[in-house]
Amino acid sequence: MIFEKLADGVIRHHKKILVAWIIILAFVVPAVLKVNEVLVYQESEMVAGDKESLIAQDIIDEQFPTAVANSTLMIVISGNDVTSPSVRDFCIDLENQVAAEDGLEYLESMTTIYSVFTGAITAAVIEMGPMMYSVESEVNQTVNLFYGVPSLYLNNWIYYTNSTLNISDRDAEAYTITLSALDATLATEDEAVKLATYQYFSSFAIAWNATSENSTLASDPVARADDAITVAAPIFIDETQYPEDQMVMMTSVLYSFDFTTFSNASVIHGFSISMISSLSGIDDLSFLEEVYSIGPEYDYSEAIAFASQIVAEGSISDYPISIPPEYLAGFVSPDNSTMLVVLTFDKSSDFMEGGEKPIVDNVQALRDMVSDAKPTYLGTDYGLYVTGDAAITADMESSMTNELMLIEPITIVLIIVLMGVFFRSVVAQFLPLGGVMVALGVSQAIVFVVGSLVADIHYTVVTMLFSILMGVGTDYAIFIVARYREERIKGHGREDAVRTSITWAGESISTSGATVMISFFALSISDFSMIRTMGLVLGMAIGISLIVALTLVPSLLLLLGNRIFWPTRGQRWKKFAENVMAKRAQGHRSYFRKAATFSINHAKAVMLVAILISVPTTYVFLTAETSFDFISGMSSGAESSEGITAMTDGFGAGRIMPTEIVVIFDSPVYVDGNFSMPSLDAVALVTASMSNVENVKQVTGTTNPRGSPIDYRNLSMLSSETRASQESLMLETIGLDQRTVLITVILETGPMTSDSIATIDDIRGLIATLKADDPSLASAVVYVGGATAVIADLAKDLNEQFTIMEVVVVIGIFIVLLIVLRAVLLSLFAIISIMLSISWAFAATVLLFGYSLNEPILWIAPLILFIMLMGIGMDYNIFILTRIREEMHKGRSDRDAIVESLDWTGGIITALAVIMGSAFAMMMISSTVMLKEIGFALGFAILLDAMVVRTYIVPAMMTLLGKWGWWAPGPLQRERRKERAFRDLKE
Repeated sequence: MIFEKLADGVIRHHKKILVAWIIILAFVVPAVLKVNEVLVYQESEMVAGDKESLIAQDIIDEQFPTAVANSTLMIVISGNDVTSPSVRDFCIDLENQVAAEDGLEYLESMTTIYSVFTGAITAAVIEMGPMMYSVESEVNQTVNLFYGVPSLYLNNWIYYTNSTLNISDRDAEAYTITLSALDATLATEDEAVKLATYQYFSSFAIAWNATSENSTLASDPVARADDAITVAAPIFIDETQYPEDQMVMMTSVLYSFDFTTFSNASVIHGFSISMISSLSGIDDLSFLEEVYSIGPEYDYSEAIAFASQIVAEGSISDYPISIPPEYLAGFVSPDNSTMLVVLTFDKSSDFMEGGEKPIVDNVQALRDMVSDAKPTYLGTDYGLYVTGDAAITADMESSMTNELMLIEPITIVLIIVLMGVFFRSVVAQFLPLGGVMVALGVSQAIVFVVGSLVADIHYTVVTMLFSILMGVGTDYAIFIVARYREERIKGHGREDAVRTSITWAGESISTSGATVMISFFALSISDFSMIRTMGLVLGMAIGISLIVALTLVPSLLLLLGNRIFWPTRGQRWKKFAENVMAKRAQGHRSYFRKAATFSINHAKAVMLVAILISVPTTYVFLTAETSFDFISGMSSGAESSEGITAMTDGFGAGRIMPTEIVVIFDSPVYVDGNFSMPSLDAVALVTASMSNVENVKQVTGTTNPRGSPIDYRNLSMLSSETRASQESLMLETIGLDQRTVLITVILETGPMTSDSIATIDDIRGLIATLKADDPSLASAVVYVGGATAVIADLAKDLNEQFTIMEVVVVIGIFIVLLIVLRAVLLSLFAIISIMLSISWAFAATVLLFGYSLNEPILWIAPLILFIMLMGIGMDYNIFILTRIREEMHKGRSDRDAIVESLDWTGGIITALAVIMGSAFAMMMISSTVMLKEIGFALGFAILLDAMVVRTYIVPAMMTLLGKWGWWAPGPLQRERRKERAFRDLKE
């Protein structure tokens, strides 16, 4: 028998085994110290494969490299009015502090609504300043043309012509004099100015001459000039075919000036400023005057200093330059209760440098700056939160560290106390605990190896690893020590006790370990790396703890002997052993003997009650709605979590992680400065259709870059500045290959809620319909991405994978049980009994968290509960069934074997269950909902399985099965009890 050979090997080489474990521990220490390097703290980082959502993200990263930052931090400001001067001063001071201190590594940009206004005003100054002087010059030229030339003619006509001549001769003489004067004046001007002046003068002269026939006007040369201007100027404007905006300006000049004002510089300047105001839409004339006063030369540093002063002294509602409402809505919530400050970095949050994560470290540096600046500007009525991917990582890392610092000592102390009570020793408990610590150290190294070679490890795996090894690993070690203790009580020597422990208890824990490893390794089927790496790490960790229990723990027992039971040793030990055996000889009835007897005598009633309870709990397990909403399941006390909540309250949950649609056309959307109208029509169709989908709040794309549709077919009708601005916004949604278009969809509900996940299916269905109906879209490739789409894709795959995992686990465990127990029906019953515990525990979890605490039941809870409990929960069934088989192997009847086994193992199994259940329950200390739910479910199920299923249901079912419980096909069946009993008697 393999375990007998293992026992002999351990007995012969126990000292070498101890040395080998010391060497192993020394070897794994460097890897243990680097575990944090392979941990991630956000579930979205852990999805891989060829899912549509991931393909979309890859395309976005490739085609829009400047649109997506590697990492983003956000400062969320909440209060009654975040547009107040105090918030403005806080934002400006913080921005200056960040720029001056240079304390944030790899910072790419910091954007506040005030820096946006500063940029807009600076751009306006740089653009409008020179334009003012240009416009003023054009106005001056136009005024001088329309009124200066006629004024020169009128002056010549009145003062330099012969008044004795008739009107026609005087007109001709004035024309000649004026023409000569113009020749001299225009001698240095360019040909265009000369041509325009002579053309206008000719038109004016013709109109002037025509007035001579009007008797009313003929006697009033000024009136003649005014009339001639009103006739000649419009003709001149129409015939010269100037650009439309210049024709508008010239017409305005014509009707805004006269002979009394055309030479007034202040009037010309005022008109020019008004003209700029009209063209730019800026009503603040004093601002325009200040901009004018900076010129005529405009330096960027001077312009930004001026803009900064304007921003520092004003407010969002009255700044002279406005920004698009859709853009403003990205920084300030509609009710002015929430404001965002955005910092982008050119490295991702998981970027490592010198063993550190600089982007994550930036979180605390930024929070220090925020906390230092807040008292100066903001009172307690304002909330400030630093959130974003790096902040979530930092908070989760801090939370994990703090929680482990709390969970680990409490769990260890609890285990020490419970084992001390069971073993009645102050030393024995440290042997199993020490063995588990060795297994934990080696398993931590496995975390690093798997994280380095396979995929990053989610931080919750580390917490679960500790709790599982504290429970399962301790169970295995204790079972060996307890069996050793039992054999010593019976009077066997040290080596014989160790041999029996490894041979019989070793088989039990190996069978249990095999079932647990099968369960965990089944998780590696998942495409979701969080689940896959969890399965690999925990499965290998169970294997390590099993090896520790079978080698290191027995070696220490051989080395220490009964000293581990101090102070119960020597005469005390002898007396203790005699008392135990005397009580049993006297027929002392323990609780577990009574429970076994009760279950045997009332087997049908016990099973009926179990079935009645299981029907509704099974229904809950199969139909309960689970959630993928990791955001709501985050640590409630974390600043990043509170920041996301504030963002959700102010901006709506959908803005946190928008859905993104990538449309790849087979020809360029934009080439040689022109847009493809069929492609834009297709984009417009998609965005308009998406806007009508239920749960969609806003859609932006090439044809509506700020949310509202633009007249993309008539861009040429816009002014050059407006057209350039619109095209710039449109081009932001077109990829580097000029064929890829990005459409952003903001949902009403949170990105990971069930409503949002369902909306992804609606969006994809609509896209399929549009592709079938629209020729331009038919040839295009369309992908739907974003965090919600990732979760939707994941949910579909996981539903299929979970089914496969469950089947693999059940079949795998059944095969192991069949090999060990050599009993078909008992193997099936062992699996069914665990399923009862799973359904009961999950129903209790739904009742506590779903109904009492109003927390979402995360999708991972039923999976982990089923997979882990099928393995871990099988422990106690295996322990009791293998012990019953051992007793029957010795010749006892079915009834006596059940009662005797439960009597001897009841205390130890219950102690193990309390220890394991308590270790799992310690996860409820975590502030993360996922760990709370898993900790409660596992702890509750373990205690339920040990104290109810194993104590009452297993004896009852075995009684009902009778001899059929141990039935197996011929080759599988172990040797018959009667034959073995006869041979033992003969020997």
